[in-house]
Amino acid sequence: MKKILLYILTVFLVSSSLTFGQTVYTWIGGSSGNWHSPSNWSPMRTNGQVTDIILFNCGTQVTVNSIPQQTIGQLIINGNTNVILIASSGQPKTLSVNGGNGDDFLLESGSSLQVFSDDPRFGIYLNAGATASINGTITFRGNSENYLNAHDANSVIFNTGSVLTQLCPGSIFTSSGTPGIAIFKNGSKFISNNSSALSPFGLDLPLSKIVFEEGSIYSQQNSMMPENMFSGRTFACLEFDLNVNVQYSEYMTSDVAIDEFIVKYGCIFTMNNTNSAYTESVNIKGDINIDGSFSILNSSNNRIKLILNGQAPQHITGSGTIGLPVNVPELRIENPAGITLEKDIVSLCPVIITGKLNLTNNKLTSGTVIQTQTGIITRNNGYIIGRLCKYFQPGSASSSLFEIGTQNGYSPVTLTFEKLQNPGYVSVSAAQTVHPLIQNQAEAMKRYWTISGDSLTFSSLTAELNYRSCDFNTNFTEPLDEGNMVVKQFKRSNSIVQEPVNISSRDTAANKIQVSDIRYFGDFTIVKSSSVFTYENLIMHNNSSSENSVKPNKFNLSQNYPNPFNPSTKIEYSLPLQSEVELKVYDINGKEVRALVNKVQEAGFYTVDFNSENLSSGVYFYKLTTSNSYNSFTTTKKMVIAK
Repeated sequence: MKKILLYILTVFLVSSSLTFGQTVYTWIGGSSGNWHSPSNWSPMRTNGQVTDIILFNCGTQVTVNSIPQQTIGQLIINGNTNVILIASSGQPKTLSVNGGNGDDFLLESGSSLQVFSDDPRFGIYLNAGATASINGTITFRGNSENYLNAHDANSVIFNTGSVLTQLCPGSIFTSSGTPGIAIFKNGSKFISNNSSALSPFGLDLPLSKIVFEEGSIYSQQNSMMPENMFSGRTFACLEFDLNVNVQYSEYMTSDVAIDEFIVKYGCIFTMNNTNSAYTESVNIKGDINIDGSFSILNSSNNRIKLILNGQAPQHITGSGTIGLPVNVPELRIENPAGITLEKDIVSLCPVIITGKLNLTNNKLTSGTVIQTQTGIITRNNGYIIGRLCKYFQPGSASSSLFEIGTQNGYSPVTLTFEKLQNPGYVSVSAAQTVHPLIQNQAEAMKRYWTISGDSLTFSSLTAELNYRSCDFNTNFTEPLDEGNMVVKQFKRSNSIVQEPVNISSRDTAANKIQVSDIRYFGDFTIVKSSSVFTYENLIMHNNSSSENSVKPNKFNLSQNYPNPFNPSTKIEYSLPLQSEVELKVYDINGKEVRALVNKVQEAGFYTVDFNSENLSSGVYFYKLTTSNSYNSFTTTKKMVIAK
């Protein structure tokens, strides 16, 4: 019986050695001292053990030199103490933490730790079962790839208010070992500020050494951003700070998710996907604040599209600029809870609205904005500059407001179809100038609207046109002529004037006029009723012809419509002089895929039907080249095939 009790007691004491065998050694070595000196510790630490608890709580800054390759039980820094650990020279050094009761590496709020070594490499490693709770600030600096690593996943927790700063090269959490060792909680921050820093994620996809939870921040404070940062990664908040100028390129193979995106004042961030065979989706699920500059590189090989797809309301704010060039495939607004625009945005690429866009008091400028069947646009004083496309279907959805305008103000259009027989998209845009086919321009309004659609069939269309007081012209003044003004329509298919245009109502106090019995899409403008409109050389050609003899005053290539399209679209251009004409279509790699026109043509307006049969979905370019005895003209536009 005594032997059995003795055996049980022996087993208990061995298994409890980390509890009962630990000694707390408190630093008393003043502001600077040697780790090895026994007198710097209380009690004197003459023979270090793997169970020792190392405590710094003096409330001042402490520099501890000559850290050896050593294992301890626990490391605790509290009491507003700032500790600098410097490795001894020679081979790489690791301060290993074995574990004990509670958090084994504890850095309390108000305290800080600096891990410093130029040579050799120096790091802190948590052995199996050991945990770390970081509440203060921890900095890794020096010329070596100093690090923090652990045996177990989820063992290092950066809590609210904690800050990790990387001032050394390499990957802080190393590029090998267990995935997911470090968790950045809400309110924690990781600052990267070293030109030779590597990706904090450490491991190749789909693995990662760290996890950014909602509310945490990754702050880039060096212009040499680490490679392999975006493809397949998730950021809670991505921030650019300290006047960085990052021109980032990566061969991207999978999408990136960013909860919140911040570019601070003085910072520039340009993004480039070098994999032209893959379109990278940058999914932003939270607020966007741009006080500096954010842009996507304007290159036909840069395949990046920006998608705003959070589930809670998102806001776009800031005093800086957002650059979305023509080569960006699209900006997608997918958030059903709403994207609130609190700054003006210029997007040269198409904008697709499948969620909700709230314009408040700001303007969205784009070549094409498409509001899909599920898309919703709301506004206060804001509006869209450019071509706005909306989906119509027979029945209750056959009437819609187009929230459009120009730089000098809001001039919306409301369309109502009678007996709409088939669904489709209709686009409306406003131009802040006299229509080019008006001969007496001083007696015409300095605004016109273009309405077009993709093969809709209807009996008639009513359009309510809103104009502005500043649109009136030299011999066409608002007080005298507004009550008797008339509407002119130009049919876009062959640029002839349709007469008469029926004005069904006027509201001169609200600056709007309603036109009914419209049978064709086209351009609409307002002129002085006494203005003489000359019909010289106005000849309507056979509908099978794309040419006409109305002489334009400049070379021009219009945006194709509809766009995006499947399978066909129309391309219009104008020639003021007889010219040799080439109209060709190219893919995104610059390879010619279709020659549409290659001949001499007389001055006039032309429309070409382009069928995308045998071509895959994607971005294409169409290029008009003209030459004559006097000059030459070349221009290129983008179109999107969406099959």
